[in-house]
Amino acid sequence: MKESWGYSPPPDKELGIDFEACSFNVIRDEQYKYIHFADLPPLFFDLKNDPDELHNLVGDQAYMELILKYAQKMLSWRMVNDERTLVHMMVGPEGVTERPISQKNDSHLFLFPKQA
Repeated sequence: MKESWGYSPPPDKELGIDFEACSFNVIRDEQYKYIHFADLPPLFFDLKNDPDELHNLVGDQAYMELILKYAQKMLSWRMVNDERTLVHMMVGPEGVTERPISQKNDSHLFLFPKQA
């Protein structure tokens, strides 16, 4: 739909979603490409058999397990690479403090008090 002044409306208006939801993430390799939108259905393409990305395979039951695998890969990547500001912090009687270096790789150590 074109506005009267010649430009398309912004994506949030065109798609009927909030502007904050107009984002997506992509994970791909040589064979497949998975695109996850914040507020729209995902897309999944077999790049070897469909290099122009014309056939979305999300509705194809034969690809469901593979689509789930790529969605999980994306979620894991996001969890590792997303906002990391407070990763090495802990809350205790002294307030918010940085965990000692020796515990940074043992994230479970700061969750529970030591057992007697």
